Amino acid sequence: MEVKQRVSRNAFAKGCFSFLALVSINLMSGCSSPYSPVSVEASTQVVESLQRYTRDYTLQAGDQVEVYVYRHPDFSKTVTIRPDGYLTLPVLDDIKAAGLTPMELDRLVTNALSVRLKEPEVSVFVENVVEPMVYVHGEVQVASAIPIRKAKTVAQALAQVGGIKREAKIEQLAVIRLHKDGHLRAITLELANHSQSSYFLAMQNIRLLPEDIIFVPESHRSQFVRAIQDFINTPLTGVNQVLAPYFQFRLIEELDDVNGTTEVIIN
Repeated sequence: MEVKQRVSRNAFAKGCFSFLALVSINLMSGCSSPYSPVSVEASTQVVESLQRYTRDYTLQAGDQVEVYVYRHPDFSKTVTIRPDGYLTLPVLDDIKAAGLTPMELDRLVTNALSVRLKEPEVSVFVENVVEPMVYVHGEVQVASAIPIRKAKTVAQALAQVGGIKREAKIEQLAVIRLHKDGHLRAITLELANHSQSSYFLAMQNIRLLPEDIIFVPESHRSQFVRAIQDFINTPLTGVNQVLAPYFQFRLIEELDDVNGTTEVIIN
């Protein structure tokens, strides 16, 4: 698949205004801050994916799942996915559920029950979805997923993973976020003061949202741009590796026909 860049010159769409980091926070998250942030003059730059995505929760061991079969209570059951990733349902063999989305498990159970029931109506509900997380990836001490209650800002998230490595480029750190329009956007800061301390102050002011990805690169600027483009534009690779096993992105491919635009989920 040929990867094209939505923004001009296959690089960054530069912000049109100069912001304070404090203002950038409000634009990015709309959240109020519990502390008094230090003002750092900054502008934002954005790389946006050409493709659009939707985000699905991925089932994992320990999840409690209710499988409800309409008008067939004997076939309905609430079960916990075992450590081996399987679950057991009435009259069915063990089913591998870990790694599937609830919708995929729904289809799998529906197909299995169709052997015994005529047009079964199955619904799958996850009883204990994991708490909201943020993800830190790249040149950090321990790349990992962190509950957002422990990492409400970029600086707090970096502290939770032990900080950045010596070879990391803090000036090129990006926050990658799935926006409501379905596009992934990698947001970086351009500071008037290029000292490392200014960047750390700015990181303390950037509020995070659930499922944000913080990417800390090692490479120089030109290599960083290519890495970000590959990360958010190569379908279902870089981002999904970071989000696993909690979430996965699905590509939404837009197909134009004579009647308008149709959205198709590509598995």
